[in-house]
Amino acid sequence: MKKNYRIYNVIILDESGSMGAIKEYTINGFNEVLEAIQQAETEHSDQQHFVTFISFNTYGIKTHLFNEPAKKLKPLSRENFLPSACTPLFDAMGNGLTRQRDAIAGEKDTEVLVSILTDGQENASVEYNHLAIKKLVDELKAMGWTITYMGANHNVESFSISIGIDHHTQYMANEADMNRNFKKERASRTAFYSKAGMPDKGDYFLDDNEEEKKEGKDTDRNFL
Repeated sequence: MKKNYRIYNVIILDESGSMGAIKEYTINGFNEVLEAIQQAETEHSDQQHFVTFISFNTYGIKTHLFNEPAKKLKPLSRENFLPSACTPLFDAMGNGLTRQRDAIAGEKDTEVLVSILTDGQENASVEYNHLAIKKLVDELKAMGWTITYMGANHNVESFSISIGIDHHTQYMANEADMNRNFKKERASRTAFYSKAGMPDKGDYFLDDNEEEKKEGKDTDRNFL
């Protein structure tokens, strides 16, 4: 079948100093997310997947990939993920999401899935403030974008809602809980792709029962 549905995966990853304590768990989980994106393109013959990957701290907002085909993804490593400095979350979101919006303006038959991962709140932005980000998020949601937020070490639900993000999950900054968080994210992402094109996909993050069912299906498929 001809690939005719374009899925834009936008990943915004905190690379501030506090992420150093969970560096290895972040790298492992992030790479599993990349595998899920590549696998989705194999499983859904009518989908083309593209990736924008941004990491950020006060030394800079780095765009590692911008709307690149999924096959060009390379694993995150200890050499290219170097946590340091503070957390200009709003600037990373504002610049990255605005550029993404402008790049695909006017395209049809698309989905945009934004995934934000951080272990702390905004504390260093100079271009964008809270109100500007809330306005941007509301605009993108009205366009059909799905924006998700995974956070630790702050009130994730309250913060997410305050900037207009409906889909959020909180994790503890330790190995076991980060593994749980990434497992949930992978299962939720897989379910999201299976509903591409549907006007109402419901909550992005699966609850525990839904997640267990999805993991069970994946396990069964491995033995076919």
